Amino acid sequence: MFTTRIRRTGSSVGKSIITRSTAVLGTVGIIGALAVAAPAAANATTAHATWAQGKFLAGSLAGLNLDTIAGLAPATARNSGTQGTQEVVDPLGVSLLGTQPVDIGAIRVSPDAVIDTQTHGGALSQYARAEKTGLAIGASGSVGEGGAIGPSESNPSNALTLSLDRLIGSSYSSVVADLKLAVRAIAANARGTLQSVEGDYYIDGLTLTFTSPALAGISATITKAVGDADAKLDALTGRNGELAAALNAALVAANPALSIAGDATVSVTLSRNLQAAVADLLTATWGGSGVSFNITTGRVSIDLNKLIGDNLNNLPVNSEVLTSANVARIVSTIAGNVTELSDQVLARVNAALGNAKLDVDVDVNVLTDQAPILGQTCQYQDSRGKILSDVLGKLLGTLICTPTSTALPALKTSAAVDVHGTVSQILNGTAPATASAQVLGVPLALSTERILAPLGQVVKHRFYDAGGIVTGLRGLLDGPLLAQANSCLLGSTGIQSLLSNILSIRVNLQETRLSGGGLSVATNTVFTETAMRVAVAKSTRSGGLTTLSLASASVAPTVVSSVPGEPGTTGGPGTPGGPGTTGDPGDPGTVPAGEVGAESVTTGSLAYTGVAIGSAIAALLGLLITGAWLARKGYRRNHPTLVP
Repeated sequence: MFTTRIRRTGSSVGKSIITRSTAVLGTVGIIGALAVAAPAAANATTAHATWAQGKFLAGSLAGLNLDTIAGLAPATARNSGTQGTQEVVDPLGVSLLGTQPVDIGAIRVSPDAVIDTQTHGGALSQYARAEKTGLAIGASGSVGEGGAIGPSESNPSNALTLSLDRLIGSSYSSVVADLKLAVRAIAANARGTLQSVEGDYYIDGLTLTFTSPALAGISATITKAVGDADAKLDALTGRNGELAAALNAALVAANPALSIAGDATVSVTLSRNLQAAVADLLTATWGGSGVSFNITTGRVSIDLNKLIGDNLNNLPVNSEVLTSANVARIVSTIAGNVTELSDQVLARVNAALGNAKLDVDVDVNVLTDQAPILGQTCQYQDSRGKILSDVLGKLLGTLICTPTSTALPALKTSAAVDVHGTVSQILNGTAPATASAQVLGVPLALSTERILAPLGQVVKHRFYDAGGIVTGLRGLLDGPLLAQANSCLLGSTGIQSLLSNILSIRVNLQETRLSGGGLSVATNTVFTETAMRVAVAKSTRSGGLTTLSLASASVAPTVVSSVPGEPGTTGGPGTPGGPGTTGDPGDPGTVPAGEVGAESVTTGSLAYTGVAIGSAIAALLGLLITGAWLARKGYRRNHPTLVP
């Protein structure tokens, strides 16, 4: 049986080696209830065999127990009840696993490819302490002196990285690649006395990252949509563009002689750079609530501590980090940001179009020749061709007339139109503009309003009316782009499905293996605190469940020599079974509370099965009711416990 001690605020009760040197963070779940105080005299005079262990890594890779390929020995301390304090401090080797490949369906994965400790492991330790007083302490991970854990205790300089993308199968490859879970510091310890057992954990910098090809495709979709919009602007400019045609119609309406279809000088340009207007949006980091992503690289980073509200070290026992609510928050954050991105792209393009500079320069110069003035010159001449006066010529000469032609200057027809303003100014009729014209030398009144109005009509129609550039861009962004994002997030092989059905991250696991009886803590009882357990389920393949337990600590405050072996061996109290197994070596067929069994994984979901501790406690309560504990009390006073 256990006494009840629940520390929810993270503060210590009394003075204990489990206390961190700095502020203790996290939930300390106390496994057990039904306190029965043993006489102080008995505890002071009775020696007890104790056992403790710190083990940083345990689990299974695609159904294969890591112990069979890793050879990672835990720090284990045993006390026979007649020895002094037994303490083992075991700095963890940098290379945990080695390179022996493991078959995972059609591919082979080496453990070091999954657990990247060779380059990112940092300084980790395993610690165990066993005293004959019944005190047992175990710790692993970022562990300081005496098994202390916390933010200043032997934190690794770099994050430990779990590479999980090769474990999830090809069905998610279009949505997720390079899936990794990194943790900057992680630790757990367990403490047991004759009256109670308790555990604590510490996690810092827990980040889930992956690359999403589907999210990266959003950038290409936006780039293409903006490029298509930009290309449509080319049809408006130039001598043969729609703006020039609209201007020509306005001039011809004023006078047909002002047509620019001939040798007129015509320049119509629209200066803009739509891609530059949205470039920073495509390279920006989007997100919120601990979720950040980039739509150009497709890189997604999830700070799990921020996601759950800076409460990672104060969660209840056996808490799932990727709950449906947290997964929904991740998905909704990405979806909301994609929608916001779509809106901002449209707003940026719209603003860039409004600020685009329209330059129109048109010059018409036509000279029209006038018909010459025709006439004749008449003179009197004699027979020899000599010109005579009119009086003499009338008497003696002959009147000779010669045709004449007098040229007149050519008549000028001209027009000069200059418009230099933004599209917004064109639309509201305030663009700086000048216009002048004459026909056959006669001045013609030509207002700037008559010029700007048809230009504004073309811009409005081609930009903003149905089928226009802006409305077309809005349709692409609200349609295919958002559909692409929704498929990436909510599809059957989307991010939500992966995080909900394939990946599990649980913290503060507290598991107990009960065996035998006792006054306060049951004899041969092993209590284990595990800081974090990661499970990846490939439900489409047999043996596809991979589980990794990081930073575990186990204690057995009292064991007896009447039970062959030690905790974790056949016949002994047993250590809670590794993730993905059906029990532990000491108790085949039993899955401790909170364990994950491969047989519990079904298509499309991760399920957890286990033996509830309540049933074991109820059995012990039955012993109390029948009075059996009295006999046990007397026995323990006269028979100090030993370890073989």
